[in-house]
Amino acid sequence: MLERRSALAAATPFRSSILQMGEMRGFSLCQVVSKEASLPAKVGKVGDYKGSTVLRVGPSQFWFIAPLTDDLAAELKSLGRVTPLSHSRVRIFLEGDPARDVLAK
Repeated sequence: MLERRSALAAATPFRSSILQMGEMRGFSLCQVVSKEASLPAKVGKVGDYKGSTVLRVGPSQFWFIAPLTDDLAAELKSLGRVTPLSHSRVRIFLEGDPARDVLAK
């Protein structure tokens, strides 16, 4: 079985007295195409589904984010078509007062 390896595996997290940035490891990400009414109604809205964070990313398209230990794809099959995306994504965090300004640039 192939081992997950982050594109940022060798990167050192950035830390200063006012800003921190680094990689968040240990997550599963799946895209689901679904007409489920209980999921977020508008693009950009966030919800919760059985402990997973749900983001509506397009018409009938949702991203589900959960801890890596979850068998997320199998749990979501009842909602619609599932595409696992974890292996092609890196998740980062940005914390501190200037975070908004950094993102604006």
